[in-house]
Amino acid sequence: MSRRARERYVQIFRERAPQIYWCANCNVPVLRRDLCGKCGEKCIFVENIAYPRDVRLAFRRDLEEIIEAVEKCCGIPRSKIDKLLSLDEVVLLNKIQHVDAADEVIARGAVIGARYFNVKKREWEFRPNYVGIRLIVEEKLGYYAILRDHRYCEGEYVDRSLIVEGELPAEERAFIPFKTLSGFYGIAQVRRNKLKIVKIYRKLSDIRAEPKASRVSDVVEANLDTLVQLERFSLKVIRESLRRYSDCFTMVTCSGGKDSTAVAYLASEAGVRDFVYCDTTLDFPETHEVINELSKVVPIEIVAANRNWFEKLLNVLGPPARDLRWCTTICKLLPLKRYIKERAGSKKTVSITGQRLYESPQRALAGYETKVYGPNPADIIVSPLYEWCALEVELYLVKNNLPLNRLYELGFERVGCFICPTLRVAEIKLVEQHHPELWGWWLDKLRRYMRRAGLPEVWLTFGLWRWRFKLPGDYSNYLRSIGVSYRPEQVGNPLISVLNVRINEVNNEATIEYVILGVSKIKFDRILSFLPILSREWKLEQNILKIYTRTSTVYISESGRVTVWSVDLEVGQNLSELIFKIICLVHFCIQCGECVAACPREALDINAGYPRVKSDRCDMCRACLKACPIAKYFGITFSHELEYKLAQ
Repeated sequence: MSRRARERYVQIFRERAPQIYWCANCNVPVLRRDLCGKCGEKCIFVENIAYPRDVRLAFRRDLEEIIEAVEKCCGIPRSKIDKLLSLDEVVLLNKIQHVDAADEVIARGAVIGARYFNVKKREWEFRPNYVGIRLIVEEKLGYYAILRDHRYCEGEYVDRSLIVEGELPAEERAFIPFKTLSGFYGIAQVRRNKLKIVKIYRKLSDIRAEPKASRVSDVVEANLDTLVQLERFSLKVIRESLRRYSDCFTMVTCSGGKDSTAVAYLASEAGVRDFVYCDTTLDFPETHEVINELSKVVPIEIVAANRNWFEKLLNVLGPPARDLRWCTTICKLLPLKRYIKERAGSKKTVSITGQRLYESPQRALAGYETKVYGPNPADIIVSPLYEWCALEVELYLVKNNLPLNRLYELGFERVGCFICPTLRVAEIKLVEQHHPELWGWWLDKLRRYMRRAGLPEVWLTFGLWRWRFKLPGDYSNYLRSIGVSYRPEQVGNPLISVLNVRINEVNNEATIEYVILGVSKIKFDRILSFLPILSREWKLEQNILKIYTRTSTVYISESGRVTVWSVDLEVGQNLSELIFKIICLVHFCIQCGECVAACPREALDINAGYPRVKSDRCDMCRACLKACPIAKYFGITFSHELEYKLAQ
């Protein structure tokens, strides 16, 4: 992402993130206004909530995990934890940056701290902030320290002789709240016989709601006016879209998540009549339950993905990853594309979605309406919930008695497939606990790949299968800090890949050589059946296929060695990738028919399990190759592997 785009989405977050207040009388959050809709009292402004403030409800399981983490990390007995929060009141979570799952915890009108999922220990930890620290120290609830006055700096090591009073944890590197005699608060870390000052806080407001039982229904009542206004504006967005694109096919894609459920109901109220759920065959049972319940409210058509396609690609591409998400194309976009073609015909398609600006920079920049340039089969995406935060969506579902996926109550922050590479380790643990049969199936697939690739056990332990080419910087740094060494770019794709890459450039002419690993024997008849998209000139001599173009010559041996000579290095690199795509396409075709559908001259058919091109009709536009998911994702792997090998 460019610097300008980054600055723009940060600006959007700061301008549009909702102000969050808290009614001290009702002990509930109130969004976007400082008057409680339930009792009419003026509310407390909640300070220091991290952007983008996409707050959501903490369900009972979340609260139990937070209380357990507070008890363990802060040394507070269960009988005293209600000084901070309790199970019978409304608490909010606000997602924050971390190597895995992490949330600010908001209770009684203040951020009392944050919970972090420890990937190595596979458990939640809690660290108090200013409000939590002040309460713990003043009430002497658990671990704490009172220090002599001194000009303390963050990062400074403090001798224990400066501790006037306190209760210190025995565990090395445990965090401990402290205050100085003059009234400064902060948090330190135990380091043998010293304390390391981690953070010193500036003073915040001391105003906080008193402990009082509250329910989600109270939050709905307190925010009713805001929900009505949001609903009214979203309906206006949908109706305006229907008017502007009256000659287009308009649909809603239902996923079983909270956002798509809310937007489906709104779209139905606005007059939309086409709703579709794509069963990826990898969804949770809880998602199917939501679709069944929602089907009683809106008419949902169900289209199913082809599980065999997923299994075939899994065997040759390896598990989908965040940087190689072939699963979305195969399990969701292809079935949706066929549904749209059947329903829309030649009309353009408008997809009304539950996308919200707080979910990602890309969605923040997309706005209420955007044209599609990527793989999405729709032409225009409309997002009526663009400015809603997660809590407002949850409250809207409760208000209208709409189904909320039980996965949220179990601790999932978002809803997807049980094999999704965007799962955090905290959520992987939930899949293991609540759906051991589903996870057992996926774990078996991962272990088979791991053995074939010769990968270390940490690849599974730390969820490293979720990245194919490069780990994010924060996760890579975290692994190093706990003594784990792993670089995915050194692994590549052990199933189908390129080896022994050589490049020789002389007088602008270039020769590129590589060996294809994973194809035991090149089937020339299959390559020749698809070759008309590239060239009409070729020779097959002594088990060497020679292909001629205007600027290049390609040699392919039966054993998988490829040599590309070209008048230019860039042309040679592009042609090398193109040849690799064609070889993979014809050897691992899943018979999805995308190439046939994409051809404007009806020059293709699939016969005997692989595509054949009719040379008398083909004009070499290569639309078939662009549409083929096999070619797309093998092309990505080729580019990354070639780039890595060239950089060595």
